[in-house]
Amino acid sequence: PQNPKTPTQFGILNKMVKLDLQVAARLENLSEISLHPDEDWYFTTKCGKCGEINPNKIHFKLVDLQELQGSKGLATYIYKCKLCERTGNLEYQQNTWKAYTENEDWQTIATFDCRGLELVEFFQGNDWCAKA
Repeated sequence: PQNPKTPTQFGILNKMVKLDLQVAARLENLSEISLHPDEDWYFTTKCGKCGEINPNKIHFKLVDLQELQGSKGLATYIYKCKLCERTGNLEYQQNTWKAYTENEDWQTIATFDCRGLELVEFFQGNDWCAKA
């Protein structure tokens, strides 16, 4: 990620299957901004097998968990690719959520463990909180 050219920018930093969601924003007269784990987080995803980009935005809450079919595991979001029919999932990594406090610098605000899918783009939505 580079320095932000607009008031708010987002980036996704890939660390193997763990993805860091990074934010850069200009905090004019604010000490922090945050998107709470109880709010909807919006993304575009890509299938990890065939590379098909899901044309629909997905959304989930970090606090929600679903059971993985045929497994004892849990995931925050489960997706089946319409092209190759492979199922992928992502899990929010507990205790990685942070409010953004670094004026105009990139900062990780959440980390996700992605299996069989990738997060391509983040959409900020309307539920951010600002603190002066």
